[in-house]
Amino acid sequence: MDRKGFAPLIVVGIIAVLVVIGAVGYFAWKQSATSQPPAQSQNSTTSIAIATTSDTTPAGNNSSSQIVVINDQYSLFTASEDLIQYGYGQGIQYTDGGIIATGTYAGYHRLIAGIPPGAPGGGDSIYVFATKDYKTYIVNDTAANYDSPNSGYNNAKVVGFGDIPLDTPPSVISLGNFALIQDQTQNTIYFGPTPSSTDLLASSIPGLTFYADPGQSYSSYSPDPAYLGNDDDVLVKTSSGPLFSYFLVSQEELQNASQVFYEQGQISSSATLYKTYGQIAPGGCGGLATTYVLKNISQNDLVQIGTTSRGTILYTLKDSDHSLNHDEYNSKVDEYTDASGTLHVDSTPGSYSDYVAKNPVLIFQDPWGRWIGLGEFDNPTPGGCGKPVIYLYPPKPTEVNVRFSTPMRLTTDIPTYIPDGWNVLAQPDGELTDLQPQFTDCAAIDSTMPGSEYAQSACDHNDYPYLYWEGQAANSYPIPTGGWVVPQNQISDFLNRKLTEIGLTDKEKNDMMSYWVPQLIQKNTPYYRISFFQTDQMDQFIPMQVFPKPDTVIRVFLDWSALAAIPAVQPQPEVLQHIDRKGFTLVEWGGLKQ
Repeated sequence: MDRKGFAPLIVVGIIAVLVVIGAVGYFAWKQSATSQPPAQSQNSTTSIAIATTSDTTPAGNNSSSQIVVINDQYSLFTASEDLIQYGYGQGIQYTDGGIIATGTYAGYHRLIAGIPPGAPGGGDSIYVFATKDYKTYIVNDTAANYDSPNSGYNNAKVVGFGDIPLDTPPSVISLGNFALIQDQTQNTIYFGPTPSSTDLLASSIPGLTFYADPGQSYSSYSPDPAYLGNDDDVLVKTSSGPLFSYFLVSQEELQNASQVFYEQGQISSSATLYKTYGQIAPGGCGGLATTYVLKNISQNDLVQIGTTSRGTILYTLKDSDHSLNHDEYNSKVDEYTDASGTLHVDSTPGSYSDYVAKNPVLIFQDPWGRWIGLGEFDNPTPGGCGKPVIYLYPPKPTEVNVRFSTPMRLTTDIPTYIPDGWNVLAQPDGELTDLQPQFTDCAAIDSTMPGSEYAQSACDHNDYPYLYWEGQAANSYPIPTGGWVVPQNQISDFLNRKLTEIGLTDKEKNDMMSYWVPQLIQKNTPYYRISFFQTDQMDQFIPMQVFPKPDTVIRVFLDWSALAAIPAVQPQPEVLQHIDRKGFTLVEWGGLKQ
């Protein structure tokens, strides 16, 4: 699991509290007779990640660090089929929450259930249960929710409600020159591969155990798998609770609420440096400010270049031609091959020799002695998330709030996105009125930019067809697992068919194609690899919170690359999920800008 960027975590942290409180929406609860002792209830929900592994062993058999993730084997919910209908085939996930140490349910097993992100009407939620025998369960909830006629529980198993404590570590853990921040951007409770003894990290804090995140290695899609390893996430657990995800920040980053790990003014060095340092070898659309553990690096490969304001020693690579320097440089260079085979290069940072002379890669040791790589953050990455737009179709005129759940670096936002998100009055036909127009300067909108042609007039009349943004997300960009190779002269027909298959309306298709077809064609290559990310992937890549919750969510993102020829090994065609619209509907389309 990647560290998802600290920027701007302090503001987002405030929003995340509201997200945690408001995450329940999909399930309400029905009361049933219980033989278990009830306690005063308290709603307890927060964001979770969906795991990909499966295990049928009952969770919670002891209070050890073992984490068991399974599909809906416990059958505590009756809504599993609804989730599968909407494309969440993994269903509900469970993880062991340890043995409850105190209170009414002391000695009970704590079981935590996760609902897939973006599930219709809710999602991004966890539900905490207590059980003695894995036959009947108490849920942590209120009487009003539990007794709702819109029950999502299997009442044969969920036989009551109560106040079930969740043993949670501190949200910020100070570790000398560094700190661990509870990872609100990628779901606080950890649902992922079981950490092993080799993942154990030393802990000097009584009652807390640390593990390196054993999740997917960056090297699986790295330009240089020899050196870029896993991210710097750390898993933390108390003696009787589940694992929680944290990421590493510098104390300088924490104290200044900055968007980067280190700034030039925080470094004492006689060498020439860039102004800011954050993620190493970033992607164009995702991975805003991630740091990674380096592999196959020793102190013999490094030379000290300076120290931070708190005394952390910083190193750079002895070999200026080291592949990590090339990785960083290449991540800032936009290049593609046209139909004639000519390589086009748009090098924002200039020549490689000039670029590397300013030390684009800095390296330090974290509290556990792991080598961590940072890259300069002055030069923007090419591309980004290109013109994602959000349509809102409530059944009646409705005030709607839309906000990102993770840090975002926006280069375009029409109307203006503020820390509280967009607040609009949405009409059933999708027409939007900005309820905070004072934050949008209509005169500053450039209607000559592709995708913004409508925007000046829309702003002047405060009548928008959709919410429009561009920029970079905090989370790592998804890895496409399939797709198609499409000739240039068939792009329009292909997109029209696939977007119809997904469920976009004629207007939505035309809006998307009018922007994206020219974006592809301007590369002037004979073929294109085209893939789509859909709702479940997008809800993990760029999670959003929408109030009130939509009943139907359709998100589609175009991932593509220009090809000079048909590749020898072609991608496997994707199976696209069609979603029928019911009630309040949110539709979003976007793509990878290159």
